[in-house]
Amino acid sequence: MRYLDCSITIRTNAEVVYTETDGSNSKTILGRLALDPIIERTIQRLNYWIREDIVRASSLRKTPICESDDLKLLGTHLYRMLFADANIRTSFEDAVQRVSREARTVSDRKLRLNVIFEDTSDRLATLPWEFLFVTPNGDMDSGVFLAGERTELLLSRRLVLRRDRDESEGRGRRSAAPADNQLTVLLVECNPDYIDGVKLDNVNTDEFARVRKALETIGKQVNVVAIADPSFDELRAKLRETQPRIVHYIGHGKPGHIALRKAREDDDFDPQGNALQYRWLDSNSVKAMFSDVKPRLVFLNACSTGASESIESFKSLARDLLYADVGGVVAMQYGITNGDAAMFAKAFYKEIARGVPIDEAAKAGRQELGLRVPPWAHPRFATPVVYVQDNEPIVTGALPPAASDPEAQRQRSSGGIAAGGLTA
Repeated sequence: MRYLDCSITIRTNAEVVYTETDGSNSKTILGRLALDPIIERTIQRLNYWIREDIVRASSLRKTPICESDDLKLLGTHLYRMLFADANIRTSFEDAVQRVSREARTVSDRKLRLNVIFEDTSDRLATLPWEFLFVTPNGDMDSGVFLAGERTELLLSRRLVLRRDRDESEGRGRRSAAPADNQLTVLLVECNPDYIDGVKLDNVNTDEFARVRKALETIGKQVNVVAIADPSFDELRAKLRETQPRIVHYIGHGKPGHIALRKAREDDDFDPQGNALQYRWLDSNSVKAMFSDVKPRLVFLNACSTGASESIESFKSLARDLLYADVGGVVAMQYGITNGDAAMFAKAFYKEIARGVPIDEAAKAGRQELGLRVPPWAHPRFATPVVYVQDNEPIVTGALPPAASDPEAQRQRSSGGIAAGGLTA
């Protein structure tokens, strides 16, 4: 793949460092964010109303009332905040137009925008950057959502971790890419009814079944290990036993916590209570769970109701897991239906199994969501948030397709599965 990598690092003092690398050519431009209080407050309020609209629509089983123009307006404000510096904006827009022209004749030509946050810039990292809307010459009618609408454009989130700074000084290390093509996925479901006396909405088991089916139809070398309602010790033991490359969790969260079952031998297990009792596990405990097992990817899926506490928990936990040296994390920043979650997961994991990097796989999943009716007018396409620490594929080559996958069989009979995503 021939990438033009554009990286924009957001520093805590509102400075940005823009770096553009194309093969052996590289340039750097320094600038500043547009932290105008009106722009920032507008972004926050639009984001709030989109999130609340999704929750309301889910409870009423209706379509959200937000429209394409609302999403474009949010994305335009984000773009103006990030690319406030005229020199950076001009350079980036020139790069987008150049790659878009070249992609018409060169199938593997792509531009990747890496939005990088210093580890103390959490306030900015929580903004919905997946709505970034590129508007050449300020024309919204000809603009595109960078995260999904055009196949040659990619968006990745990154964090500058202390480990990264240590590596630049010769300390620390990154785990090498796996050398085999066996893809083990640990699929975890936790479906509590009550925690600490508080009633919780049930996780729809259809979602668990759909994700499992999507994984099992990818290829014969995908090993899906499922575990339901595990305790901390049971999940940690299963991690050590299976050494999964991917962990996919479906369940509940609250800020800084996820739900797991209490074990009978736990001090706070009530022998007079229900047989199944649950706890909130804080982020430090979650990180400890991964202290000696380092998946390449953790996928955090909130329950289908899209409860805001679960969403906010998984967004913050995504960043915490990166601090624990997990290679990449997918989390949902809004509520998502079972069907949409399964659609994204199927497209995402299918690309992962072909040896595609995480951000490319996310692009395929977002396109599946974005092209649902009404195309690119529903916030579902920007719901998955993907943090990556490197762009090495999770598998080093394409896995054999499943016999039940007609598309894969057709591609194999016509000369093999390409290692790319969708074509322009």
